[in-house]
Amino acid sequence: MEPSAQRTTLAILGGNPDGLTAFSVAVRTAQGVFERTAPVKARVDLAELVRLALQDAAIAPTDIRQVRVDQGPGSYIGLRVAVTFARCFAAFAADTCELLAADSLAAAATAAIAADPAIAGKRIAIAIDGRQGRVQFARFRSVEGATLATEAKPQLLLDAEAIAGLANADVAFADGAALQRLAQTSAHAVRAIPAVSATALLDPRMPLYAASLHELEPLYLTGSYVGG
Repeated sequence: MEPSAQRTTLAILGGNPDGLTAFSVAVRTAQGVFERTAPVKARVDLAELVRLALQDAAIAPTDIRQVRVDQGPGSYIGLRVAVTFARCFAAFAADTCELLAADSLAAAATAAIAADPAIAGKRIAIAIDGRQGRVQFARFRSVEGATLATEAKPQLLLDAEAIAGLANADVAFADGAALQRLAQTSAHAVRAIPAVSATALLDPRMPLYAASLHELEPLYLTGSYVGG
């Protein structure tokens, strides 16, 4: 069987933390990675974005052997559309297509390492605004040549609880609203989460897990999955 990392893959990101782009898709083939991202703050048809990425890669939908999708936490509409599309795409491909899911916070951590390789090996904290003075918070550690390890699973925390969970050596990232609040109240330097696109889901450091077509559901910003 073809190794998972070498399969022709479609990656779909619907939970972009910056909220500027609705969707990002990337297609990986033996010829390279072909990415399409929705225009900033514009409505877009995800199916059309995927069609264009497949056209760029010069392949047909039936050539896809693996679908990767971020499960959240993230925006309600973006995740609902992305997860539903990924499930349908994989379902029509039947047993010829593998469906894998990813944590949006891990995708942000992976994008942060790609943007600044100097932080590889350090513990990375990611905070996404959960509103009402709360954040979705998780910690990860990158080891060279290995998959990103989750040290603290995503939890919905008060800002003060997230700050208390930071160690001096942590490299912390947050999105817009959370960035402003944490930067004002934390002694730690908090950076802005870099742009996260579907290519993060193709990064060999990205932790992924096999997803069931019938059980895969989005994990929303304030969903009941938190802390599970």
